Amino acid sequence: MYKVLLVDDEMLVKLGIRSILDWSDEGFEIAGEASGGKEGVQMALALQPDLIISDIAMPEMDGIEMLEEIKKNGLDPVFVALSSYDQFELVKRAMKAGARDYLLKLKINADSLHELLQGIREDLDRKNLQNRLSAGAVSAQEEEELGRLYYYNLMLGEDIAQMPSSYWFHTAGAARVCYIATDSLRLQAQKTEMERKIYGRTIRALITEICREFQDAYCIDWGNGIFVAVIADDGRNRTEELEQMATAIMNSLDNYGNLQSAIGFSAPAPEPAMMKRAFQMARQIREELRYQGYGKIRFYEELSEEQTRMEMEREPADLVDLDHLTHLCETLSGGEFSNYVSGFNYRIRSDHLSLENAAFQSAKMICIMEEHLKVNWRDRAIPTDAGIILQRIYRAETVDEIIRCNREYSIQVEMFFDEFGGGDAGRLVRDAKQYIKDHITEPISLKDVAAAMNVSPSYLSTVFSRTEETSLTNYINKKKIQKAQHMLVKERLKIYEVSMMLGFESAGYFAKVFKKYAGCTPSQYLEGRQDPGRDSSSDASE
Repeated sequence: MYKVLLVDDEMLVKLGIRSILDWSDEGFEIAGEASGGKEGVQMALALQPDLIISDIAMPEMDGIEMLEEIKKNGLDPVFVALSSYDQFELVKRAMKAGARDYLLKLKINADSLHELLQGIREDLDRKNLQNRLSAGAVSAQEEEELGRLYYYNLMLGEDIAQMPSSYWFHTAGAARVCYIATDSLRLQAQKTEMERKIYGRTIRALITEICREFQDAYCIDWGNGIFVAVIADDGRNRTEELEQMATAIMNSLDNYGNLQSAIGFSAPAPEPAMMKRAFQMARQIREELRYQGYGKIRFYEELSEEQTRMEMEREPADLVDLDHLTHLCETLSGGEFSNYVSGFNYRIRSDHLSLENAAFQSAKMICIMEEHLKVNWRDRAIPTDAGIILQRIYRAETVDEIIRCNREYSIQVEMFFDEFGGGDAGRLVRDAKQYIKDHITEPISLKDVAAAMNVSPSYLSTVFSRTEETSLTNYINKKKIQKAQHMLVKERLKIYEVSMMLGFESAGYFAKVFKKYAGCTPSQYLEGRQDPGRDSSSDASE
């Protein structure tokens, strides 16, 4: 446990900080409390805390003077300043004096304090580990952690003067960065923080084991589904060997972790000072991997300098047509909205938007749609999962994932348009559509719908075709395929499971119908291989 000293002249503030979370769960214990700066100095010298959380505006001796006095006595604890909204000048002084961070008293909550303590604990762990290394008292596991820390700092461009150079791959003479992007966030969403840490360590250990079958290596969990392996490079042309290693990593992640992945390699870094550049190379590769999708292996040497320069100089595109979207929300024109999203997605690909800009443009489109739908149809329950889709967009690791989210949203909006649009179309057609929607997971035929509507099949067929300009059978199949797309993308069900749940007589027939209405097979839809100029919700032949 790391020791904490609280210093504040307000008892309620100290009580709130002490009780807002379980400090032992965070790896800390509150060893003492002081009511002013002078008392804080005395208690700090007696307790030698690892962390001091202190008000910076106190009578007699403020928090900044207290910190300076403590440092004069040879102590160097982590210092976090407590402040009010009107004390930013004092905050600046505190940061210059060595404060790590600051907290606004009126905005302290369990989440913000937990996040702060997590970062402080990691820093203290590293500091403690380095001190033990200097004393020659580290275990093999800690030695491994120091190796990862060494390369982590190199890739961030940190000063590593105090780190032993023995961790550099001297026998090889150079190192490569292997950037491994996975979709692990979808599996970690429902896990606790402890479960996520264990999961990350397990994946990291798996990657490390595979890499070391080929070369000396260290693997780092970079967060957000990214793992970075640093691999020894002996200067020979080892492309084939690296491809074998990357293939083994992808297969193992798929087989043992149910993870999709894509891998990029930097050029060799001949010395430690070049590691930051090598990491940047890997990040450039990631942009290309975002468009290629998972299952790809790329080398930095394959990317042309001209391509990289053009991508960096490209102006961000604005794809959202506000007037057009407003019109669609007023008229509930489903087919027109599908065409709009199709063109929108095509522009994302053809303009080669970065992942960040594609996410921004897509989120902007969805937010505008939701706002105008509520304005025009506030008395209706709009059945879209906009919030969930937006989360998935901003967590997406590839542009293709964002495009799929846009398609899914398009399907949901079109369902709403079809249900409530066309007030003059007649109750019969609206009721038939509602019946189809309610029974979409069952085998449905023209006869079934007609029987439910208490009319003859021929009469229903005539009315429906005249109103909708398509046959009822086409409409059923189209809705089933839209539902199938939703189930494949959002629920991540297998193709044969979707086929069975939607009442198709066989997976083969389902694939045939899917291709007719979506313009591609279910497998191609999942892999994102369909023509970017087409949209799966509007390609149906009617």
